[in-house]
Amino acid sequence: MRIAFVLAGLGAGGAERVVSRVARHWVEQGHSVDIIAFDADDDPVFHDFDARVRLHRLGQAAKVAGVAGRSGPVRMLRRVARLRAALKAVQPDAVFSFLFKINIITLIAGRGLGLRIAVAERNHPRLQPAHPAWGLLRRLTYPGAAKLLLQTEASRAALPAALRAKGVVIANPIVAHPRRPEPDGQRQIAAVGRLDAQKGFDLLIDAFAQIAARHPDWTLTIWGEGPLRPTLQAEVARRGLAGRVLLPGLSRSPSAWIETASAFVLSSRYEGFANALAEAMAAGLPCVAFNCEYGVDLMVRNGVDGLLVADGNVNELAQAMDRLLSDGCLRAHLGDVAREGAVRFSERRILKDWDHALEGVTLWSLPTP
Repeated sequence: MRIAFVLAGLGAGGAERVVSRVARHWVEQGHSVDIIAFDADDDPVFHDFDARVRLHRLGQAAKVAGVAGRSGPVRMLRRVARLRAALKAVQPDAVFSFLFKINIITLIAGRGLGLRIAVAERNHPRLQPAHPAWGLLRRLTYPGAAKLLLQTEASRAALPAALRAKGVVIANPIVAHPRRPEPDGQRQIAAVGRLDAQKGFDLLIDAFAQIAARHPDWTLTIWGEGPLRPTLQAEVARRGLAGRVLLPGLSRSPSAWIETASAFVLSSRYEGFANALAEAMAAGLPCVAFNCEYGVDLMVRNGVDGLLVADGNVNELAQAMDRLLSDGCLRAHLGDVAREGAVRFSERRILKDWDHALEGVTLWSLPTP
């Protein structure tokens, strides 16, 4: 079977990581796999894609995804045309598109080609910011999808009633990476994600500022890149936390940040599925997290395998971090239980769900014109 994935790009990100894992799995099963991305040939590839997977890079990256403004519609039509040509050339039996704007473009580009297209939502469908035009396009195009792939039942419940029957819930596959033993001296709290409002790193810096003086042997390292870097750096300086809060950019490999971490904090305002939290738990890191929508309360049992605090409550976050950093026995216990519980997100289990999704897409009857 020939399978195509459609992505915005091949850089750092949860969707790209999932595609790299699923693509490798299906190639190993004997399928032919193509990945079509809108970035350019010389853009960096962050994740490890199997050499047998064919990459098609369309040179229509980021920035051109908008439909608002004067040039937005023209750029979008250009993307649709490039993708439609690529789909005609590849002629896949099944298409899996990731991220809602790319999903819309894929459904438009594939119209009339007789393709079975599944679209994967990777974020909170109600809270993810977008121009109203994208919401209208989603309502018009999503009914034509074979399946809608979500990461949690809560995400599926957020779908319009007419689309819920097409919804399939698949958690992200997580590979357990080793972490080093906790050092005796300087220790590191890790946070990971794009430097944007969704990830709430401004709230995290605020919480850490409340407890930093009580824990001089701890630093906070926020891994990632994004538009709020200057704002976050300015806040670190304003708080007098230079040298205590670090923003080193992307880690050298997708999970390298685990090697130096002794604890993990998720400060997101909302999530689709908190990949970094799941990876931290699988590695046996003790975790503190806002109980934000979606999926966090499915991963963390408060006081059993992590600490949950009220969504957006900075004071509670500071108190939970203070408790965790003050108690080495608690850190060890929570990390051990977290590692055991994260088995439910193991790659072996989740890839079986992807196999079932592939079967459902290929059995889906194409709508009559």
